[in-house]
Amino acid sequence: MSRTILVVDDLPQNRDLMRALLEGHGHDVIEAEGGREALTLARSQPLDAVITDLLMPGMDGFTLCREWNQDPALRQIPLIVYTASFTGPQDRQLAIDLGAAAYILKPAEPEVLANAVISAIERSEVPPPEDPAPTEAVFAERYAQQLKAKLDHKIERLATMERELASYVARCEALLDSLPQAVILCDQRRSIRFWSYQATQLLGQVDQDVAARDLTELVAEEQQEELLELLETARQKGRASADAIRWRHESGAMVEASVAVTFFGEPIGYGCLLTDLSAEREAAEEKRRWEAQVAQVERLATLGTVAAGVAHEINNPLMHIRHCLDTLAEDLASEAPPEDEKLAETVSEARASTNRIYAITRGLSAFSRVEDDDVGPLNLHDCLDAAATMARAQLKHRGKLERDYGDLPVVRATPGRLSQVFLNLLVNAAQALDQRSAIENVVKVTTRAGADQVTVTIRDTGEGIAPDALERVFDPFFSTKAYGKGSGLGLAISKRIIESFGGRIEVESELGVGTTFTVVLPTARHDVAG
Repeated sequence: MSRTILVVDDLPQNRDLMRALLEGHGHDVIEAEGGREALTLARSQPLDAVITDLLMPGMDGFTLCREWNQDPALRQIPLIVYTASFTGPQDRQLAIDLGAAAYILKPAEPEVLANAVISAIERSEVPPPEDPAPTEAVFAERYAQQLKAKLDHKIERLATMERELASYVARCEALLDSLPQAVILCDQRRSIRFWSYQATQLLGQVDQDVAARDLTELVAEEQQEELLELLETARQKGRASADAIRWRHESGAMVEASVAVTFFGEPIGYGCLLTDLSAEREAAEEKRRWEAQVAQVERLATLGTVAAGVAHEINNPLMHIRHCLDTLAEDLASEAPPEDEKLAETVSEARASTNRIYAITRGLSAFSRVEDDDVGPLNLHDCLDAAATMARAQLKHRGKLERDYGDLPVVRATPGRLSQVFLNLLVNAAQALDQRSAIENVVKVTTRAGADQVTVTIRDTGEGIAPDALERVFDPFFSTKAYGKGSGLGLAISKRIIESFGGRIEVESELGVGTTFTVVLPTARHDVAG
């Protein structure tokens, strides 16, 4: 049998659910948003039952029960309370005392609710005994108690939600602060609402300084219109970006950053992600410098290979020339008349020149074998002399080279690699000297033997190294020379070579006085090398 049922609830989704349930059981449904509308509808058309929620704005379910039971025309129509808002025994009892025919907790199974409606209608057809309704004072007291309990529950729930919301906001802000890009959030009027840690790092201003300011105020005047267009594009399409916008730093300087804007709508508005272009450009420049230095190293390696080949080719005719000069010198010494003394002197000078050429080519050959030589005992002075020969062109116009050699035992190393270290130290020493003071400038090489080690010091009277740079002289690609004048690898490689032989390399320097490099190597045995 079809019944007409009034459903009273302030939430549309709840009313829709009840309509679907009751119409599925063949009943007709009328809807009301609150108690006052329900009374008006009930007095204007016949009903078989009413199902009402308790917590509603305006007239709530308790008051509706009371008004319903006090109206002689309505009290015969069963009123069913269906709620999840009040669940205590006192709540149920108050609703029943006010005239409710049934009290059902949400959510209930559809069949349970449908059967409760039919049962309430059937019971209403039998006149109930007259039970006195609560007096106005009793109703007010009990009603106030229930409202206070509900209010306390709501306050507790709101406090919990507030704590959870504050925790959630803190986690979100921490996440935004952890991003490498600067994050700025502003509302649809461009008023700044959030300013991340990286935004402070990028632009120097803290969030208190920029709160509620117009975002466009932080942009260069000539690009403010561009930013407005960017925000409008984001509002229409959801996202927009610009390759380079100039932003005002707290210091007054301009910082160039790319911008990605996302439009979130209310209540957030716009999210702006700023990427510092200066950092990207510095990284690109650093990469370019590394690539140039690596290319320089490769060119030097190629040049070393070519030089070794040239030295080999020169040595063959050079040895023949030396042999001829030696023979000529011997003949002149034994047979030449006195008038040929000048010729003998010229031959002697030629022999000295060929000997110097031979020393240079031998040094080039030694340097070309740095990867091929086996580690073995060697005379450290031979390596120093070979390096001095190779560095002669650097030294001769800048200062003089002094040697103070002691008696040394042999060390275990490869001649090519050890000569490479000493050449690098001698060239660095020469380049530290001021050419305008070539007469006073000195590079002094000193060797001494200890109990189980030998020490080589190379001291120059150059300009010295600044303390902050001194800490980094052995770092790869670090150089105190002008860009393009050095690869920044010489000392790093030298340190690695010396350490591979079980030794160490140290440096001391004083600005305006000079620099001293000390190389310490373990001895191979106690034989003196001379």
